[in-house]
Amino acid sequence: MTDDTETIALDEIERLAFAALCRAGTDPANARPVAASVAAAEAQGLESHGLLRLPTYCDHVACGNVDGRARPVVLSQPRPGVAVVDAATGFAHPAIDLGLPVVAEAARRNGIALLGITNSYNCGVVGDHVERLAREGLVALGFVNAPASVAPWGGITPLFGTNPIAFACPVAGADPIVIDQSSSVVARGEIMLRAKMGANLPEGWALDADGRPTTDAAAALRGRLMPAGGHKGAGQALMVEILAAALIGAQFGFEASSFATMEGGPPRTGQSFIAIDPDCLGSGFASRVGALIGAMLRHQGVRVPGARRLPPGRPRARAVFGSHAPRSTTCAGVPMHELRPPLRRLRRVTDANRPPAGDRCRGTSVPSRHDRRRGRRPQPSNPRRGPELRQLLSVQRRWRRARRGRCCAGAFGVPRRHGSACMGL
Repeated sequence: MTDDTETIALDEIERLAFAALCRAGTDPANARPVAASVAAAEAQGLESHGLLRLPTYCDHVACGNVDGRARPVVLSQPRPGVAVVDAATGFAHPAIDLGLPVVAEAARRNGIALLGITNSYNCGVVGDHVERLAREGLVALGFVNAPASVAPWGGITPLFGTNPIAFACPVAGADPIVIDQSSSVVARGEIMLRAKMGANLPEGWALDADGRPTTDAAAALRGRLMPAGGHKGAGQALMVEILAAALIGAQFGFEASSFATMEGGPPRTGQSFIAIDPDCLGSGFASRVGALIGAMLRHQGVRVPGARRLPPGRPRARAVFGSHAPRSTTCAGVPMHELRPPLRRLRRVTDANRPPAGDRCRGTSVPSRHDRRRGRRPQPSNPRRGPELRQLLSVQRRWRRARRGRCCAGAFGVPRRHGSACMGL
């Protein structure tokens, strides 16, 4: 029996994502951290935040929901321990990159500091951002609001997003602890992934548009997600709306446009991060946390959050300041049944002509609103002819050939993993 496993190097995933974003009209300086985030998500096995998102990112740049050429700026520093960054309706990643060193330095100077990101967009895996602070020796919290998909407890109309909270802290002699969980039972990206795969949902994840429990992923996307822990998850979602939107001046979840459709303009959501310098309270913090983890692991079956998120052979991203995705040239297996939906959509990410108003945006050579205000003309391009997308499409064709007569999950030797979904957006 031949080995039909397809592998793509993590660096290659990043390169292909970067090329697709640039062809969609994204400035290279903005495309680089977003592409690194896509590769890091695939490296961690978080398919709902990896290549699955890439076609939508490209579509949103093309139709103006995201300004691919935005330049984030530090809007204000009203107090020594507070900074606010305006993402300018661009990608969240460049704005977070600009703000994290500022908040890290402020935390060391003052003991604690707050960073707010406004006029923002989907920031990918929230845990990656707080992990970067933890690798600098800081305790970090992240709060991110998202377009409405969760109803308040007792209500039927979605008002809150999945609204994740992430936490990270250093551990002596080990990787940081990273906890990243949404206010909903599961991330919306996981629902999207299962809808594209045609897979059913477990019971208790979602309700349809009529408020009935459903296991149909497509119906769940039209309805609403269940809050994690009932009223507790709904309360957490409310807290995140206050900390990531009301406090920062971003739009609430019920005001924001969807991260998945082309309508509504820029979502203008928000993120906030709190950084704490543990050394201001005395030395030995990381060692104390290490002792706590050691006590946990002495009990059989105990899991440290994030420690078993990856199967063997798929290294976790080690994001630090100035470096977002792993730079290893080792090939990491990417399940082809999970690559198939984004690859199919990547065939449609370009169109030299902008569609009529109200139509789904398909073109990637259409300039953003930022460009149009400055009179820049669209530059015809067709990434279908580019080597990076041809390579992705060749992988898809090989996947189709290998799929004949085999089950989707096992055709490339990488079975579907259960319980590995990111608990972020």
